[in-house]
Amino acid sequence: MSNHNNNRLMAALNAVEREPQNPSAHLNLGLLYFLMGRLDEAIYALERAVELDPNKTNPYNLLGAVYFQKLEAEAGIAAFQKALELSPKDDVIMSNLGNLYRHLGRIKEATEAFNDTLRLNPRNASAYLGLAALEVFSGQRKDFDTYITQARECLRSDAYYDHALLAALTKNLDASFEHLSKLPPPPLPSLPPSPPFSSLHPPPRYQSLMS
Repeated sequence: MSNHNNNRLMAALNAVEREPQNPSAHLNLGLLYFLMGRLDEAIYALERAVELDPNKTNPYNLLGAVYFQKLEAEAGIAAFQKALELSPKDDVIMSNLGNLYRHLGRIKEATEAFNDTLRLNPRNASAYLGLAALEVFSGQRKDFDTYITQARECLRSDAYYDHALLAALTKNLDASFEHLSKLPPPPLPSLPPSPPFSSLHPPPRYQSLMS
């Protein structure tokens, strides 16, 4: 672990120890564990945040992302849906749900989620890219060029997006579609039914770096 990450983790653990009933402290710790790839510990921290304040959106949205990474699809869907119950107009959460459906090959549900995203925010680039990818998967090209163009327009003002990468991928839309349409779909894992959040993982102890 780098010194930077080590210091960040120590600070997050100290915050939880100082304020064990503060849901934001557990949320921040869960986010850090997620970014470090320590997914089981991230889930435990985020579930603790949910227990302390079940009406906050962010822990559920981040739980969805963690379960997505762990390929625990049904738990991820449930987490995103709970986040949307709390914040039904959040286009980012809606597009996250659409991308999870897309990954699972559930095209109808993914399309609905991306269209709902664009109704909430017509400048959500992730939804346009998701719809373009769905056309590739289905071997169609009715609106592929339009979706890619819309995504590029939305991303022009996004300082956090790799504009060079998007430009390289979409410089020649004909070549892009031909290349993407020849790629095999990603293998889908065998996913057993997921139990409720609280019973998914035995709660690991926080690994204090001070001991």
